Amino acid sequence: MTAREELASGLKELQTRSGLSYRAIANGQIPLASLSEALNGRRVPSRTAFEHILARLSATPDEMERLRLLRSKALIEIEQDRRGPANAVLEPRYVVNGGQVTIQHAPPPDPVPQYGRPNPLQVTSPADFVAALNAVHIWAGKPTLRKLVAAGNGILKRSTVSDMLNGDKVPSLDRCTAFLRACGITDVEDWVYTWRHLKALEQPHTAPWLPGAHS
Repeated sequence: MTAREELASGLKELQTRSGLSYRAIANGQIPLASLSEALNGRRVPSRTAFEHILARLSATPDEMERLRLLRSKALIEIEQDRRGPANAVLEPRYVVNGGQVTIQHAPPPDPVPQYGRPNPLQVTSPADFVAALNAVHIWAGKPTLRKLVAAGNGILKRSTVSDMLNGDKVPSLDRCTAFLRACGITDVEDWVYTWRHLKALEQPHTAPWLPGAHS
Protein backbone atom coordinates (compact mmCIF):
# COMPACT_ATOMS: atom_id res chain seq x y z
CA MET A 1 0.00 0.00 0.00
CA THR A 2 1.36 3.41 -0.94
CA ALA A 3 1.60 6.30 1.50
CA ARG A 4 -1.20 8.06 -0.39
CA GLU A 5 -3.45 5.01 0.05
CA GLU A 6 -2.57 4.76 3.75
CA LEU A 7 -3.32 8.46 4.16
CA ALA A 8 -6.71 8.09 2.49
CA SER A 9 -7.49 5.02 4.61
CA GLY A 10 -6.61 6.91 7.78
CA LEU A 11 -8.79 9.87 6.83
CA LYS A 12 -11.69 7.57 5.95
CA GLU A 13 -11.41 5.91 9.36
CA LEU A 14 -11.66 9.31 11.02
CA GLN A 15 -14.67 10.18 8.88
CA THR A 16 -16.42 6.92 9.78
CA ARG A 17 -15.80 7.55 13.46
CA SER A 18 -17.05 11.14 13.25
CA GLY A 19 -20.19 10.27 11.28
CA LEU A 20 -19.83 13.53 9.31
CA SER A 21 -20.83 13.82 5.66
CA TYR A 22 -18.46 15.24 3.05
CA ARG A 23 -20.46 18.47 3.05
CA ALA A 24 -20.21 18.76 6.83
CA ILE A 25 -16.47 18.16 6.73
CA ALA A 26 -15.91 20.70 3.95
CA ASN A 27 -18.09 23.22 5.81
CA GLY A 28 -17.95 25.56 2.82
CA GLN A 29 -14.20 26.01 3.31
CA ILE A 30 -12.76 23.49 0.85
CA PRO A 31 -14.14 22.13 -2.44
CA LEU A 32 -16.24 18.98 -2.06
CA ALA A 33 -14.59 17.42 -5.12
CA SER A 34 -11.13 17.90 -3.61
CA LEU A 35 -12.28 16.43 -0.29
CA SER A 36 -13.69 13.39 -2.06
CA GLU A 37 -10.45 12.87 -4.00
CA ALA A 38 -8.40 13.15 -0.79
CA LEU A 39 -10.53 10.65 1.12
CA ASN A 40 -10.50 8.21 -1.79
CA GLY A 41 -6.76 8.37 -2.40
CA ARG A 42 -6.85 10.17 -5.74
CA ARG A 43 -5.17 13.33 -4.45
CA VAL A 44 -2.92 14.44 -1.61
CA PRO A 45 -4.74 17.40 -0.05
CA SER A 46 -3.05 20.79 0.20
CA ARG A 47 -1.65 21.66 3.62
CA THR A 48 -4.49 24.10 4.30
CA ALA A 49 -7.19 21.61 3.28
CA PHE A 50 -5.45 18.79 5.16
CA GLU A 51 -5.32 20.70 8.45
CA HIS A 52 -8.95 21.71 7.98
CA ILE A 53 -9.95 18.05 7.52
CA LEU A 54 -8.03 16.97 10.63
CA ALA A 55 -9.70 19.67 12.70
CA ARG A 56 -13.21 18.86 11.43
CA LEU A 57 -12.69 15.15 12.13
CA SER A 58 -11.39 15.83 15.65
CA ALA A 59 -8.16 13.91 15.13
CA THR A 60 -6.12 13.24 18.27
CA PRO A 61 -2.53 14.55 18.52
CA ASP A 62 -1.17 11.04 17.82
CA GLU A 63 -3.44 10.66 14.80
CA MET A 64 -2.41 14.09 13.50
CA GLU A 65 1.28 13.18 13.80
CA ARG A 66 0.81 9.86 11.99
CA LEU A 67 -1.27 11.36 9.18
CA ARG A 68 1.08 14.33 8.71
CA LEU A 69 3.93 11.86 8.34
CA LEU A 70 1.94 9.88 5.76
CA ARG A 71 1.17 13.08 3.84
CA SER A 72 4.88 13.96 3.73
CA LYS A 73 5.70 10.45 2.48
CA ALA A 74 2.95 10.68 -0.14
CA LEU A 75 4.39 13.96 -1.46
CA ILE A 76 7.81 12.34 -1.75
CA GLU A 77 6.29 9.41 -3.65
CA ILE A 78 4.65 11.81 -6.09
CA GLU A 79 7.93 13.66 -6.60
CA GLN A 80 9.79 10.40 -7.20
CA ASP A 81 7.18 9.31 -9.74
CA ARG A 82 7.53 12.66 -11.51
CA ARG A 83 11.32 12.39 -11.69
CA GLY A 84 11.33 8.77 -12.83
CA PRO A 85 13.49 5.86 -11.65
CA ALA A 86 16.78 7.39 -12.81
CA ASN A 87 16.39 10.45 -10.58
CA ALA A 88 14.32 9.03 -7.74
CA VAL A 89 15.34 9.83 -4.20
CA LEU A 90 16.07 6.54 -2.40
CA GLU A 91 15.17 5.77 1.19
CA PRO A 92 14.42 9.24 2.57
CA ARG A 93 14.28 9.52 6.37
CA TYR A 94 11.24 11.03 8.04
CA VAL A 95 11.80 12.65 11.41
CA VAL A 96 8.95 13.70 13.70
CA ASN A 97 9.73 16.33 16.31
CA GLY A 98 7.04 18.10 18.29
CA GLY A 99 4.34 17.23 15.77
CA GLN A 100 6.38 18.63 12.85
CA VAL A 101 7.60 16.28 10.13
CA THR A 102 11.00 16.88 8.54
CA ILE A 103 12.74 14.88 5.84
CA GLN A 104 16.45 14.13 5.90
CA HIS A 105 18.63 13.21 2.94
CA ALA A 106 15.89 14.07 0.46
CA PRO A 107 15.01 17.35 -1.25
CA PRO A 108 11.55 18.78 -0.49
CA PRO A 109 8.92 18.21 -3.18
CA ASP A 110 8.39 21.95 -3.61
CA PRO A 111 11.08 24.54 -4.51
CA VAL A 112 10.18 26.66 -1.48
CA PRO A 113 9.42 25.23 2.00
CA GLN A 114 5.63 25.32 2.24
CA TYR A 115 5.35 25.88 5.99
CA GLY A 116 3.70 29.17 6.93
CA ARG A 117 2.38 30.10 3.50
CA PRO A 118 -0.62 32.46 3.44
CA ASN A 119 -4.06 30.87 3.62
CA PRO A 120 -6.36 32.11 0.81
CA LEU A 121 -9.43 30.50 2.36
CA GLN A 122 -9.56 33.40 4.81
CA VAL A 123 -10.06 35.87 1.93
CA THR A 124 -13.52 37.47 1.72
CA SER A 125 -13.02 40.44 -0.64
CA PRO A 126 -10.86 41.64 -3.57
CA ALA A 127 -8.88 43.81 -1.14
CA ASP A 128 -8.19 40.73 0.99
CA PHE A 129 -7.10 38.84 -2.12
CA VAL A 130 -4.60 41.54 -3.08
CA ALA A 131 -3.31 41.64 0.51
CA ALA A 132 -2.90 37.85 0.44
CA LEU A 133 -0.90 38.05 -2.80
CA ASN A 134 1.38 40.61 -1.17
CA ALA A 135 1.77 38.22 1.77
CA VAL A 136 2.79 35.48 -0.68
CA HIS A 137 5.40 37.82 -2.15
CA ILE A 138 6.85 38.39 1.33
CA TRP A 139 6.61 34.68 2.20
CA ALA A 140 8.62 33.89 -0.94
CA GLY A 141 11.40 36.26 0.12
CA LYS A 142 10.22 39.25 -1.96
CA PRO A 143 11.67 38.10 -5.30
CA THR A 144 12.38 40.97 -7.69
CA LEU A 145 10.07 41.79 -10.58
CA ARG A 146 12.75 40.49 -12.94
CA LYS A 147 12.82 37.10 -11.20
CA LEU A 148 9.04 36.86 -11.16
CA VAL A 149 8.80 37.70 -14.85
CA ALA A 150 11.49 35.13 -15.67
CA ALA A 151 9.59 32.45 -13.73
CA GLY A 152 6.20 33.47 -15.13
CA ASN A 153 6.29 31.33 -18.29
CA GLY A 154 5.64 34.33 -20.51
CA ILE A 155 2.42 35.25 -18.67
CA LEU A 156 3.86 37.81 -16.25
CA LYS A 157 5.23 41.23 -17.11
CA ARG A 158 6.68 43.82 -14.75
CA SER A 159 3.63 46.04 -15.14
CA THR A 160 1.35 43.02 -14.60
CA VAL A 161 2.99 42.10 -11.30
CA SER A 162 3.06 45.70 -10.13
CA ASP A 163 -0.62 46.17 -10.91
CA MET A 164 -1.43 42.87 -9.21
CA LEU A 165 0.29 43.84 -5.95
CA ASN A 166 -0.83 47.45 -5.87
CA GLY A 167 -4.31 47.26 -7.38
CA ASP A 168 -7.73 46.83 -5.85
CA LYS A 169 -9.17 44.17 -8.15
CA VAL A 170 -8.83 40.41 -8.39
CA PRO A 171 -6.34 39.67 -11.21
CA SER A 172 -7.09 37.27 -14.04
CA LEU A 173 -6.81 33.60 -13.10
CA ASP A 174 -3.89 32.80 -15.42
CA ARG A 175 -1.83 35.73 -14.12
CA CYS A 176 -2.72 34.91 -10.54
CA THR A 177 -1.64 31.27 -10.78
CA ALA A 178 1.51 32.22 -12.73
CA PHE A 179 2.45 34.65 -9.95
CA LEU A 180 1.78 32.07 -7.22
CA ARG A 181 3.90 29.43 -8.94
CA ALA A 182 6.66 31.97 -9.57
CA CYS A 183 6.66 32.59 -5.81
CA GLY A 184 7.04 28.87 -5.10
CA ILE A 185 3.44 27.81 -4.42
CA THR A 186 2.96 24.69 -6.51
CA ASP A 187 -0.45 23.67 -5.13
CA VAL A 188 -2.75 26.51 -6.17
CA GLU A 189 -6.05 24.67 -5.71
CA ASP A 190 -7.16 26.72 -2.68
CA TRP A 191 -6.32 29.94 -4.53
CA VAL A 192 -8.32 28.94 -7.60
CA TYR A 193 -11.26 28.06 -5.34
CA THR A 194 -11.04 31.50 -3.65
CA TRP A 195 -10.72 33.26 -7.01
CA ARG A 196 -13.90 31.57 -8.24
CA HIS A 197 -15.67 32.45 -4.99
CA LEU A 198 -14.88 36.16 -5.41
CA LYS A 199 -15.86 36.17 -9.07
CA ALA A 200 -19.17 34.49 -8.21
CA LEU A 201 -19.89 37.26 -5.71
CA GLU A 202 -19.52 39.76 -8.56
CA GLN A 203 -22.29 37.92 -10.40
CA PRO A 204 -24.68 36.65 -7.70
CA HIS A 205 -26.80 34.61 -10.11
CA THR A 206 -23.82 32.25 -10.62
CA ALA A 207 -23.32 31.54 -6.89
CA PRO A 208 -25.89 28.68 -6.65
CA TRP A 209 -23.86 26.74 -9.22
CA LEU A 210 -20.58 27.06 -7.30
CA PRO A 211 -20.55 25.24 -3.92
CA GLY A 212 -19.34 27.51 -1.14
CA ALA A 213 -19.63 30.67 -3.27
CA HIS A 214 -21.72 32.77 -0.93
CA SER A 215 -21.13 35.94 1.07
